[in-house]
Amino acid sequence: MVRRAPRILPQRGPREEDAWTWYHGAPLTKLPIMLWEYRRPMARAALAAGLVAAAGSLLIKNQFSSTARFTLVSDEFDATQLLGGLAAIAGRVSPGLRAGGGGTPDFGKAVATMESTLELVLRSHPSWTDSTVLVHLDLGVKDSLKLMERARKELSDRVSITADVNTGVVSLAYWDHDRYWSAATADAFVAATDSVLRLSRQSRAAALERFLTEQLRAASDTVDAAEERLLTFNIRNRLIQQSPALTLQAARLQREIDAAQSLFSSLQQQAATARLREVQNTPTLSLLDPARPPYKKSWPPRTILTLLAMTLASALRLSWLMRGDLVKLLTN
Repeated sequence: MVRRAPRILPQRGPREEDAWTWYHGAPLTKLPIMLWEYRRPMARAALAAGLVAAAGSLLIKNQFSSTARFTLVSDEFDATQLLGGLAAIAGRVSPGLRAGGGGTPDFGKAVATMESTLELVLRSHPSWTDSTVLVHLDLGVKDSLKLMERARKELSDRVSITADVNTGVVSLAYWDHDRYWSAATADAFVAATDSVLRLSRQSRAAALERFLTEQLRAASDTVDAAEERLLTFNIRNRLIQQSPALTLQAARLQREIDAAQSLFSSLQQQAATARLREVQNTPTLSLLDPARPPYKKSWPPRTILTLLAMTLASALRLSWLMRGDLVKLLTN
C-alpha cells in the first residue's frame, strides 16, 4: 500500500496570513489588532471629517416644522337627498349638485393644496405683523406673474399634508426658517382651506336655488294648467252628479291639482332651505390641534450628520491603510 506524502502549505507572512484567512472565510482574529494599530490615523481622519461636517452643518439654516390638525364638518349636502321623495325632480339634478365625497379627509387634503388656497395663504399675514407670507418668503423675483408662480411652488414644497381615512383627521405640517412664521403659516393654511370650502358650499347652494326656482316656475305652470282644465270641465259639464263617468273625470282632474299643489309646496320649502344654505357662514372644518411655534428644529440633524461623516471617514481611512492586504488578496 502506497502512502501519500502530507501536503505542505507554503509559509506566509503576517499580512499574507490575514488575507488568506479572510479569503477562506475564517474569522478575522487579528482585525482588532489591526484596528488598534491604525487607531491614530483613523482617529485623525474621523476628527477632521467631524470638524468639516460640523462646520458645514452650521452653514445650513435651521428649519422649524409646525403641525395643525383638523377634521371636516360633515354638512356636505346632496341635492337629491334635499329634494326628499321628489324622485322625478331629483332625477333632473345635475351631477355637480350630487354628493361627491366632499366630507372625506382626502377631499380636505386636495383643497388645502389648490392654487386658490395657496394664493389666500400668500396674501395672509399673522396678527403680530403686517408682512404677508409672500413678502416673508423674499424670493427676489420682480415680475409679478413669475413671483406668484415661484411662491406657489415654494409653499407646495414646504407644506406636507396627510389624511387619515380611519379617524378623518387631516394633519398639515409646514416648515420655515422662523419658528413663529411656521406656526402662523400653518394656521393660515387651515383658514384658507375653510374659506375655499365655504365658497364652494355657497356656490353649490346658489346653483341648487336656481335649479329649484326653475322647477318652481314649471310646477306653478302645472298647477295653473290643471286648474284651468278643471274649470273648463266644470263649465262644460254643470250637472256631473247625474253621470258617474263625469264624476270620475272630475275626481281625476282634482287629484292632478292636488298633486301639482303638493309638488309646488314642497319645492317652495326646498328653495327656502337652499337660500338659507347659501347665506350660511358656519365653519366647514373643526380645528383639533392648532399650530404652535416649535421649540426644537426639524432640520438639520447636526449630531447625526457629524457622526455619519466621522464613521465614513474612519472606514475610508482603514480601507486605504489595508489596501496592501487587499491587493495581495486579489493577486492570490
